[in-house]
Amino acid sequence: MPKLSETQLYCVKCRKAVTVKANDMCVKVYRNKRAGMTPTLKGQCVYCDTSLTKFIARDSTKDMT
Repeated sequence: MPKLSETQLYCVKCRKAVTVKANDMCVKVYRNKRAGMTPTLKGQCVYCDTSLTKFIARDSTKDMT
């Protein structure tokens, strides 16, 4: 599978990459005992309305917020 761009999230239900508008995504940070803070992108699938999650690097969260 090719690498997804910043605005693409993978839908497990549809089994394909879905492009989500930047206005419809949000950055959420999860706490993890071993890794510290884990940032993610959250969005909704355009086709089936499933919630989508994509783990991202900590360095890129400053640009997205």
